[in-house]
Amino acid sequence: MMADQHGTHPAQALVPAPGTTSASSLGSAWSASSLSPALGSSLRELSSAFGLTYTIHSCSSFSSTYVPEHILIDDPKDQASRWSSDSNCPPQFIMLRLSRPSVVSAITFGKFDKTHVCNLKRFKIWVGHEPDRLIEVLDSGLINDTTKETFRLRHVIHGHFFPAQYVKIVPLQSWGPSFNFSIWFVALRGSDAEDIVQPALRWHQEFREREAVRLCMKHFRERNFTEVFESLEKKTKIQLEHPLLSAIHKCLVIKGDFEETETMIGQAVHDGLFDQWIDLQLPTPKWKALILPDDVPKDNVVNGSSQTPENTPGQVSPNDDSPEDQERRFPVVAQPNPNEEAPAIPNQEADRSASSDQASTRPLHNQSNQTTSPEFRNLNSLGPNRPSCRGGHQMVIDVSTQTIYMFGGWDGNRDLNDFWTYNIATNKWTLLSINTAMEGGPDPRSCHKMVLDTTYKLLFLLGRYLDRGLRDATSNVKSDFFMYDIATSRWTLITDDTSAHGGPSLIFDHQMCFDQKLRTIYVFGGSIVQLTEGAPLPSDKRCSGLYEYHVPTNTWHKRRDDSQNPNAMDNQLRARSSHSMLFHEGLRKLFVFGGHRRRYDHLNDFFSYSVDTDQVEIISSMGSLVHSTFPSVGHTQRATIDCQRNEIHVMTGLNKDKDPTERQGDGKVSNSFWVYSIPFNSWTCFYKNESVCSEYWSRMQNAQPRPRYAHQLVYDDVNKIHYMFGGNPGGKQGKEHKLRLGDFWSLSLLRPTRDQIQRVCQLAIRRVHFDELVHVNKMAALKYLQGPVSDVVDHSDPQEEAEMRLLASQLFLANHPSERPTTDSSSHTRSHKGRCELFEKLSKYFPEDMTHPRINLLDLIPYPMEYE
Repeated sequence: MMADQHGTHPAQALVPAPGTTSASSLGSAWSASSLSPALGSSLRELSSAFGLTYTIHSCSSFSSTYVPEHILIDDPKDQASRWSSDSNCPPQFIMLRLSRPSVVSAITFGKFDKTHVCNLKRFKIWVGHEPDRLIEVLDSGLINDTTKETFRLRHVIHGHFFPAQYVKIVPLQSWGPSFNFSIWFVALRGSDAEDIVQPALRWHQEFREREAVRLCMKHFRERNFTEVFESLEKKTKIQLEHPLLSAIHKCLVIKGDFEETETMIGQAVHDGLFDQWIDLQLPTPKWKALILPDDVPKDNVVNGSSQTPENTPGQVSPNDDSPEDQERRFPVVAQPNPNEEAPAIPNQEADRSASSDQASTRPLHNQSNQTTSPEFRNLNSLGPNRPSCRGGHQMVIDVSTQTIYMFGGWDGNRDLNDFWTYNIATNKWTLLSINTAMEGGPDPRSCHKMVLDTTYKLLFLLGRYLDRGLRDATSNVKSDFFMYDIATSRWTLITDDTSAHGGPSLIFDHQMCFDQKLRTIYVFGGSIVQLTEGAPLPSDKRCSGLYEYHVPTNTWHKRRDDSQNPNAMDNQLRARSSHSMLFHEGLRKLFVFGGHRRRYDHLNDFFSYSVDTDQVEIISSMGSLVHSTFPSVGHTQRATIDCQRNEIHVMTGLNKDKDPTERQGDGKVSNSFWVYSIPFNSWTCFYKNESVCSEYWSRMQNAQPRPRYAHQLVYDDVNKIHYMFGGNPGGKQGKEHKLRLGDFWSLSLLRPTRDQIQRVCQLAIRRVHFDELVHVNKMAALKYLQGPVSDVVDHSDPQEEAEMRLLASQLFLANHPSERPTTDSSSHTRSHKGRCELFEKLSKYFPEDMTHPRINLLDLIPYPMEYE
């Protein structure tokens, strides 16, 4: 496991001020997108890195006989075999010194054989060449259990390994808040091979030399020391920035040609040079109700359930457990009569309560008794124009036709198998089939998954939840696999049991992704439905491994089995259910986030799997970290991917953020939206709503969706819009857990557009031009303000309008008696300073690898510390 990091700007990392450099202040240097093929090969070698030897360099303190040398010995049975600080007041640390410079790729923490209050709930790790010049490479925490934990450390910067000789572990919080910190055992993994370490050391030294020269060049140019700047540039042959930036600087700062500067900036915008900056901006969420909660019928003709919860929104009862625990406590011992209403048992959803949205009493597989029920006959005669309330359904989107497809789900009483499309352009739902089983398609189900082949216009559907009372016959637990041809509107049963052809057994709460290039479906995880007789206890439930289905040849292949190794450092996959999985076509990787293996085993890792190289990369582990930095630990989140912007969106649902030893308390339903930047390896939250106040939602439910889980989310990556339907708000209808939602929302992620950024740049340029005109020709400045400046001001923006009025006031201040007459020298100095500041503002929109260093030379010079 490993915590999420940001990268570091090269000058910050390699020409640091005295002390340490925080990972939170780092830039893109840690990005793995720039790795060379040679380094990629070396990285694979490091995946099997060996143990590194170290000694104790220093520590902040130690308590009694708990000396720091104890962490060299792995003795989990000995309570005294640990280092303990003599205080929990920061700063506390222990510094390790490697026997020789090494690339440190992982760290393992051993633990006592019982849970302990002194275990580290949160800590940071720093590495570096010198003990007083370190870089943060990990911010994470330990689970308070007895299992060793291994964390991957950041060890690549700007496409090159970063060797270190010192490793500093900084405890920040123990599991017992009033207790001192303890570390039981530490092992380091990596490589000290000469052919890896020495080239990296040489590159970093050369890089530091080059960045030092660039910082000096930037300083001299800003101070208008032109001769010194040009001499240094000529002598070192080092380029300060991309030639385009140098041309803009010459045009703006040296010549003062503001019109030509606008032209050059406009061309840069048109060429997409500002797109990276735009993609990195925090999006502004804009919700729009396509079906308002008030528009959903109070008494749904299918489920007959009210839309007003009796519980406070967002709270899940302690009895609202995962299906395996519910089934153990409330077993279904006999098959119900499908023609009569069976008594409802407490909610058995995993997404509905802990992992999925499942049924409580359901007909046998391939039966279609529901189609002849009075409710369905009534629904058919009414000709519904929108889907009913539900959770645990499935949606996919065809962006090319602007169509959303939705199938099945659980309505609070029974599973559904109605099939709908939604036309985004016309804002219209169309019922394709009220019962797909009557047309050769799937029978009612929930907790299934569906993917779309956008080229051949084919839908594939796999999996379903089956009640334990119906798992007593082999014929019931077969894994059927369906395909729907959109062009011909026909369902095809590919096989009635994928396990008989090398595919997975019957599963639910799994994930599927479609590889358009290879026309391959990847299926990972999910709870395996097993026969009741001889089934394992709920705590020993089985999860499915990684499978692939090749559409052209109609063949299944098992790629990976489930790994029982919780550290997953040996390129293994830990199977799970109720997770998120996404496929990046360009990177050829599956990204997997969260999930759980059993009731209290909530996974919080985030990793990628290369479908071409079969390699697993642990990206981060959110374990015990501050929730403001990462998505909350949960297992009902929904995720989408934008391959153009290289970002992943995660919407949280039912969260279980607690110590696994804490078995009591309610699960909390809270929705927040996060963006994960793949190249920058950073999480950002741009929307959060955790309100549980009924009065609040009575006022706001038409403005934004109430928190929920068991909903479905799809993403239009062309127009950058999410669509969300249904779900479970966490309340209960009486004691039968029947409440489901039927509202439908769109969520736009608003970022600045190219035109907006160009206008902002134009306004900045013209304001500086106006400022210079004020001190030269007041009438010309006034006309320029009323014309070109006013033309690019957004007069609907109160702030810009107020700033416009402030500019006008400068015309009067320029003639104020207190204003000193300006000399040519002072005027030139003021103009040069204003233009340099403008150039600095404009350069921030360009990619970092094109610009001069973002930090300043003066920032690295400490203030004098002597006092008189």
